[in-house]
Amino acid sequence: MVYKYERMPGKQEEADEFIVQLEEINLVAAQINTVIKYMDFFKVDNRITFEELLIAVGERMSPYSDRREMIREDILRRERISTQVFAEFGFALLHTRTKGVIRPAFSVCMTRDLQAFLDPYFKGIAVVFVMLVPMDDKISVNNEILGHISSMLIEEIEFMDVVAGGDKEEIRSYLSKSLKKYFKKYLWGLS
Repeated sequence: MVYKYERMPGKQEEADEFIVQLEEINLVAAQINTVIKYMDFFKVDNRITFEELLIAVGERMSPYSDRREMIREDILRRERISTQVFAEFGFALLHTRTKGVIRPAFSVCMTRDLQAFLDPYFKGIAVVFVMLVPMDDKISVNNEILGHISSMLIEEIEFMDVVAGGDKEEIRSYLSKSLKKYFKKYLWGLS
C-alpha cells in the first residue's frame, strides 16, 4: 500500500496537466465557434466616409452607445498608428483590442453596388474587414485566432473571390473551413 501511495502524486500531476490541456482546447474551440457563429456581414453605400463607416461598424458590433463609441475610438486610435487600408490586396482591415465587445468579432463590410468606396481614404477598395478582440483574460487565444484570419486574408486568394460574391453564408462557410484547419494544426501542436 505504501508503494502504491508513493506513486500517486505523479499520476495526479499528469492528470492535472491533462485537465488543464483539455480546458485550453475547450476554450480555443469555444472562441472559434463564437467567431464563426457571430460573423457579421453588411453592406453600405459606397459614398460613406471613413468616419461614417466607423459609426456604422460600432452600431453593428454593439447595441450600447457607450460601447459603440469605444469601438469607434479604438479603431481610430489603431488606424492612426498605421493605416490598414491595403489597396494592393483590395481591402481594409480594421482591427483593435477594445472594451467595446465582450467576444471576439469578425465582420465583413462591402459596398452595396460592389464598387469601390468613393472616399479617397479607402484608396479604391470595396471591402472592409473588421476584427475586434475583447480586453479580457482570453486575449492571447483570441489574438491567435484572429491572427490566423488576418493571414488568411492575404495568403488565401480564393477567400477574396468568395467575399466578392457577396454571399454571407458562403463567406461563413469558407471562414469555418479555414478555422477548422487552424484548429487541427493547434491540436497537432499539442501532441
